Amino acid sequence: MTKICELRRPPRPKKQKKVGAIEVKEEKRCAGQHFLHIISTDDAIRLYDIMVEKNNDIKLINDEHIKPELNREQLEIMTGTKPHDVPRGSRSKEEDLPVLSTGRGSMQASHLCDSMHCIAKEHIVVESTEVNQSRRDCRGITLSIKPATTTSPPHIDIATPCRHEEPLAKCLELNEPIDFIKNIIKDALQDQCSFVVYDMQTEQLVGVCLNEIKFVDDQHIINEKNYFILHFLNQMHKNINLFQQFQTNSLLHIFIIDILKNYRDYGLGLQLISASIEHAKKIHVKGIYAEATNIYSLNCFKQQGFQSYDQINYTNYDQIRLANLIDSHESRCQLVARNV
Repeated sequence: MTKICELRRPPRPKKQKKVGAIEVKEEKRCAGQHFLHIISTDDAIRLYDIMVEKNNDIKLINDEHIKPELNREQLEIMTGTKPHDVPRGSRSKEEDLPVLSTGRGSMQASHLCDSMHCIAKEHIVVESTEVNQSRRDCRGITLSIKPATTTSPPHIDIATPCRHEEPLAKCLELNEPIDFIKNIIKDALQDQCSFVVYDMQTEQLVGVCLNEIKFVDDQHIINEKNYFILHFLNQMHKNINLFQQFQTNSLLHIFIIDILKNYRDYGLGLQLISASIEHAKKIHVKGIYAEATNIYSLNCFKQQGFQSYDQINYTNYDQIRLANLIDSHESRCQLVARNV
């Protein structure tokens, strides 16, 4: 049995939002930096194949040097707070990894394992300096394991994935995802219009819908660490003004909606969206919008009467950072909205 609950905290006066302009400075790129930004993924693969064939280095690849996955038995014996190695999660032994250039947004090649002479494609990636350096402090997947008792077997209670292996976090350069989420939750709690799904049997939160109230005159200084994703979302509104579309000064924004994997396909996402719509009616907000980042969330919004007003193809927006988002289910982001 699940229950939709409103996410609230004791009311307190709203702080005045800071107003400021976003200034983007174009950094001068070195030759290696420029090369990484202009070469396509297909060209890079062809170049890789030519180099491997020419130097006859394929014999150095050992397919057994890294395990492709951890089995259930291995997971169950992980207890306490001791860190454990995970596939493709080895840290560099060097203090600093080689770079092509420094500065925000610069790119470099990262080696994802410590095996000598490994040149496997899946263990080499081009990414930003910030993500590359953050690997040294990454502890991989964090698991909370409940040991076996007389009445129950051992089981995984909480699993927090490594952000370097989470596709959206990696592609969208969420270098500080915890701080990013904290800021979203802070705004959501302040506006008191978010909802969660609570499983009364297991006594745990299984779904969340973080909402905020946006006003026509809102202006924000974008944190440099979160610049890429927030600038990307702002581009969704470049060709349309939803405040003019719905003739209003305020809109409800569904920023994040997510359901635990084991609880999906039960319509909980639809219920969270419905609860948000009903709340918007109560507080007399005339419109509600969201950025649907994949086909699954898009279908949920369309079932609740949302229409698509604009869209951005990920690879058209940035062929370097979003190159991996080519699956038909997550190849574009759509701006959806409806009146209330």
